[in-house]
Amino acid sequence: MGSRASTLLLNALGQFARSSVRGRTESMDQSTGRSEGGGTVSEPRLFLTSMSGPGEVENIVEMVEPLLGWLDGIVWVLHDCPADDPGARYLETVKGAGRVIHRPWPRG
Repeated sequence: MGSRASTLLLNALGQFARSSVRGRTESMDQSTGRSEGGGTVSEPRLFLTSMSGPGEVENIVEMVEPLLGWLDGIVWVLHDCPADDPGARYLETVKGAGRVIHRPWPRG
C-alpha cells in the first residue's frame, strides 16, 4: 500500500471513529451512563480483519504497520499456515485485543 493510500485510509478511519463516538455519546443520558435504547455506551473499538496463507509476511507487515497506532486489535485468519511461519509470529506480536485464527484451507 502506497504512502498516499495509507494516509487516506488512516484519515478515513480516524474520522469514522470520532463520528461514532460523538453519535453514541450524544444519545447517552449523562446521569445514568445509559443510551436512549437502554444499553450502556462504550467506546467503539476498531479492528483490522484479513486472511492470508503461509509465506506472506512482507505483505502482512506492509498492510498492518501503518495502521497499528489506530487499531485496538487485529483479527486474522491464516489458512494452512504453521504457527512458526514468520507472518504468524508477527501477527501474534501485534494482534492487540484481536486474535490470530489458524484454519485449514478447504479442498474441494
